[in-house]
Amino acid sequence: MIAFSVLNLPDEVLTWLQLPRFRYEVPKAYLDVAKIDPFNPPLAAMLYSLQERAADGRADWEGMAGPMERLTELLCKTYGSVGPDVQGESWWVTFGNADIFGDVITIQRGERLQVAFGQRTDGRLDTTVFRPLCAAGIQSILNLNMKAHPEHGVAMRENNWEYAGDNAASNGNTYAAMDGRTYMTRWYKGVGVGWDGDVPAFIMERKDAVPRPIELVFTEIRAHEEMAALLATAPQLGSQGDEPFPQEYLKANPKYGNDGPADADLDGPPLLTAFYLGTEEGRVDFLYVLYEHYQADGLLIAVNHIWNSLEKPRGIRCAQMAQKVGKTGTGRRALVRFVKRFLDETLYELDVPDLPVRDEYSSFEAWNEDCLSMFRKIETDLSAVIYRYAAIMDGQDPITGSPPPPTKTGTVIKGPWGRGKKR
Repeated sequence: MIAFSVLNLPDEVLTWLQLPRFRYEVPKAYLDVAKIDPFNPPLAAMLYSLQERAADGRADWEGMAGPMERLTELLCKTYGSVGPDVQGESWWVTFGNADIFGDVITIQRGERLQVAFGQRTDGRLDTTVFRPLCAAGIQSILNLNMKAHPEHGVAMRENNWEYAGDNAASNGNTYAAMDGRTYMTRWYKGVGVGWDGDVPAFIMERKDAVPRPIELVFTEIRAHEEMAALLATAPQLGSQGDEPFPQEYLKANPKYGNDGPADADLDGPPLLTAFYLGTEEGRVDFLYVLYEHYQADGLLIAVNHIWNSLEKPRGIRCAQMAQKVGKTGTGRRALVRFVKRFLDETLYELDVPDLPVRDEYSSFEAWNEDCLSMFRKIETDLSAVIYRYAAIMDGQDPITGSPPPPTKTGTVIKGPWGRGKKR
């Protein structure tokens, strides 16, 4: 890990450069090869530091996007304009308009679309970028767009498209997604479209995706590559080690279920990561939304959010959850099985009878009352399952019988949650 030093810039410099007030850093090794003038700050080193920090799964990468974008705009004035083809010693990137409604390979983070790759006629990639890039996103772009070897092709594949497809199929993407980092996916029928052709309502703002200007993307890549090359020649001053991740870069603690839906998506269902799992109310609401809106599509997001909210030792706590629903394993593997079991119980195993036959009733009122009674029974059974899983998530034994009435106060139940204290 790279070690960083905080760069304190005068307010007048921030105002002059129109930079937001934020925590800016530079690599410690950079201080050994360059003299820093606070009135002429090292923009490339500042951008590089934010790119590296944003790649961390704990980072509030969307909150860091504003400062990164402004630094990129300032550097772009120095680097100038470029065409759609950009080359380095070992890579060749062609910026085009990847068809996100067709066969496409993407780089995503959470539910957000960051980069899309389309196939060119020569087997190379059309690269389209939609959001400011972290270090991991930059490295993925350059890696997938490596120049082909005259004999061995692209990493022993026929072309860049085949290589990108193999990367998207890697199991490592599952763990990256669970950890909150960038990951790759291949969509054969367009971004967000499953094999059955259905498009989930919450999927990655697909209709409003606007490519970023090529000049900005090239500036991000060039700044990161030049800084990496410079730092490779500098004396190494040790690593970050166990140094805490800066509080200013951390994702905000979710509060839904405690103080209200602070991060809810007003154009669709609440984000699963917006639920505060330190309360019974938050866990119950979280499971209801997973069942009603996300189902299997929210599996990895749900697992990642539960994992990030648990107190240590998380692996053992996950194993206990899985055991209480008849599953095995430890760590995230056990947690995946736990959430899958919840989805199986709620989606496929609840008793949902057919509606009563209308002709068998003497009046509409009698038929309607039986229908409503059936619906109430289904809702009661569903509620019992959800409260039982909410209790298991909190380290309790499974509860049986009728669920307790929904809590209105968000009272904290003592359990394994690392963020289970009201603030």
